[in-house]
Amino acid sequence: AAVDGYLGRLREIPDAMVRAFSAGEAGARPKANVQFPDGSEWIAKFNVPGDSCNLARMEHLVHRITQRAGIETIQSKVLVIPGSGEEVLLMRRYDRNKQGVPIHRVPMSVLVGKENHNPVDYGTVDYLDFRDAILKTAPDADEIGKLYKMMIIGVALNDTDNHARSEERRVGKEGRSRWSPYH
Repeated sequence: AAVDGYLGRLREIPDAMVRAFSAGEAGARPKANVQFPDGSEWIAKFNVPGDSCNLARMEHLVHRITQRAGIETIQSKVLVIPGSGEEVLLMRRYDRNKQGVPIHRVPMSVLVGKENHNPVDYGTVDYLDFRDAILKTAPDADEIGKLYKMMIIGVALNDTDNHARSEERRVGKEGRSRWSPYH
């Protein structure tokens, strides 16, 4: 109940303030960092007026589909805010360990040496670039298999946000990398 009340108050914050406080979170959607009483950290992602559908529910559904396909996916849930009935997507942070220390991650744009938002590189980054980067940093069949699963899911769901900056690799102490959870 305390968590519901806290999130209900989040919705009262003007959109401009939410955007300002979530400046560290990438993407165009309004977001806020939330820490629950148990210490777990989540990102709250809000629907906005004018959305063509309930994007919180749609994104949560995509997470469930990718998880069922055997792809490591972030934990997510949809919370209905009491009183307003508005829905918020909550995504558990995957980029910090249990002590809150950031986990080293490298975007695929760095590994392939191209930026999809750069006019020169736009549209030139593809799954072959991803595959080649993986073969250089973690040459094992499981990681390539995950790439192919992600590719099939992306095409099947018409994922238009699957680009070289949104896909990333976690780098372990030994220097080898593996996919970050699908988000």
